[in-house]
Amino acid sequence: DDLLDYTADQTALGPVVDAVVDSLGRMIGDAPLVALSEAVHGGEEILEFRNQLLQYLIEQKGFTAIAVESGLVEGRCVHDYVRGGPGEAAEVAAKGLNWGFDAFRQNHALIEWLRAYNSNARVRRKINLYGFDTSGTPSSHRRYWSNEVSLGSVLRYLRSVDAAAHGIFEQRLSALLEYSRFHFRQALGPVSYGHLT
Repeated sequence: DDLLDYTADQTALGPVVDAVVDSLGRMIGDAPLVALSEAVHGGEEILEFRNQLLQYLIEQKGFTAIAVESGLVEGRCVHDYVRGGPGEAAEVAAKGLNWGFDAFRQNHALIEWLRAYNSNARVRRKINLYGFDTSGTPSSHRRYWSNEVSLGSVLRYLRSVDAAAHGIFEQRLSALLEYSRFHFRQALGPVSYGHLT
């Protein structure tokens, strides 16, 4: 498991991985944006390599932002954590990563590495971690998915800037919140997204 783990001691494959990363670095050149893909969600080797490449891009190329396929709204707590905010990595990952991505130790390792990197007083430009996907439900609520997190965030913001509008929209949305729940593989009962007309 640790053959490509940048947090582990270098193994026999370390020089090979370093050579691949250096080669990619030359291909990237001075590009201001780098997009990574993966052959399968949750592949350990892919995530290990991703972490090593991200570390290289930050330390050697000066990148300061990472965007991951997770919810825009709920990902804020992960962003805050890597910038020194409160919490524990596992708790923050469960609240801030969607689709079960908190289950992968490589995502925990990335979050912890970013927090440690940002805590170094010599680092002038701190690294930000963002979710860019449509908001869903944090992994900590595995029973179902929904838009409750994003709608709740909008309502809380609206309450802070326009109490009258908040009252109107809260009344309109409250009946729909239960219907925003869905599950990919099973019925959730008589009240769920599939029952909306």
